[in-house]
Amino acid sequence: MAQSFAGPLAGFLPGSLSTPQRNTAAKPGLFALLRSWRLRAQEKAQLARFDAREMQDVGLTEADRVGILNTPLWREAAPRR
Repeated sequence: MAQSFAGPLAGFLPGSLSTPQRNTAAKPGLFALLRSWRLRAQEKAQLARFDAREMQDVGLTEADRVGILNTPLWREAAPRR
């Protein structure tokens, strides 16, 4: 028979001694946020590799590119005028 521990360390003890109570309510929002930051990082890396022809194809100027690349991951790039 497995032991159960209901004290304050219940979520930190090895599996057979406890039943962890995890707060999963915040995780979907956090994971979505981290995923969006990772995607922005990938897009910025791609944009940094664009040559002049590719920049013209997507309708960006060098100033647009510099502005986007200098924007922190946690902020969306400012909309173009």
